[in-house]
Amino acid sequence: MKRIKCIVIDDEAAARNRLKGMISNIPVLDLVLTTDDPLKVLDKVEDYKVELVFVDVEMPTMDGLELIRKLEGRAQVICCSGHSQFGDALYELDVSYYLVKPFTRERFEAAVARAFERLDFGEWAARNFVKQKYNPAEPFIFNDTNRNMVLIEIGEIDYFQADDHTINIYHHGGKETAVTGTLTDFAKRLPSAHFMRVGKSFIVALNRIWRYNIREHTLTLKELCRCKNDIPIGKIYREQVRCYFSQQVK
Repeated sequence: MKRIKCIVIDDEAAARNRLKGMISNIPVLDLVLTTDDPLKVLDKVEDYKVELVFVDVEMPTMDGLELIRKLEGRAQVICCSGHSQFGDALYELDVSYYLVKPFTRERFEAAVARAFERLDFGEWAARNFVKQKYNPAEPFIFNDTNRNMVLIEIGEIDYFQADDHTINIYHHGGKETAVTGTLTDFAKRLPSAHFMRVGKSFIVALNRIWRYNIREHTLTLKELCRCKNDIPIGKIYREQVRCYFSQQVK
């Protein structure tokens, strides 16, 4: 499967991390650089054959509008800004999408889908991304630690936990299955609207979360999961988790 190389440029670390988290949930996107230095972007677009750039409009060393002009159409651009007054200028520069912060995951996915269409990637986007359907009975196939193939229905998965070189899958009724692989690979295969990576060692099913402790940065899962301890939220994932719950209460 072809992958789209992309770059994130933003002067705020929290914004870069949030975009990084969202991008990690889209298997076809290959993030090759996150930076706060616009000058690095111009070189890397050529070096890595980058096709998509996420650009913050307001930056101290070079504003996003100037960077877009210097790109000269070599990559599709999705602009991100906390202000909405740049619409006319961005329209003239023919960017793929203008995301006004804070934006939802749905709006982010719509922006990426628009860029895919411009890259002649629209058919894939329509089939596998924008209209991604969730079938809880669909089997998820793993290789267990004994090299056997294991099938677990997606809807039965509660959460994943990395433990050294093994991934433990906790599923229906408190069952536990040890499999090989990495959380990064699993995050790319799972439907992003229903699973979220929340730390270096955890991916959780969103419909299994019972409580989000904002102060402690932890998640408590529903009783049916039989998870004895709260799940810690990693530092670089906290903004993504906070934004997800903020969207749910709107």
